[in-house]
Amino acid sequence: MTYTDDSAARDAVRPAHREFLGMLIEQGINLVSGPFAEAEAPGALLLFRAADKQSALAATEKDPVA
Repeated sequence: MTYTDDSAARDAVRPAHREFLGMLIEQGINLVSGPFAEAEAPGALLLFRAADKQSALAATEKDPVA
């Protein structure tokens, strides 16, 4: 997943993004996630439980940030 440098655009989708990640937590897919530090490039770490890379990537397809 690639984040935009446009902080206003990120702020606009953040509530829907967090709701989406919460749904993945409830499904047992998202084990932990969180943004990088403010001094870092825009982005986040997402740790998923999945059978393989394709399954993990498929889980992010409907993420508002994607």
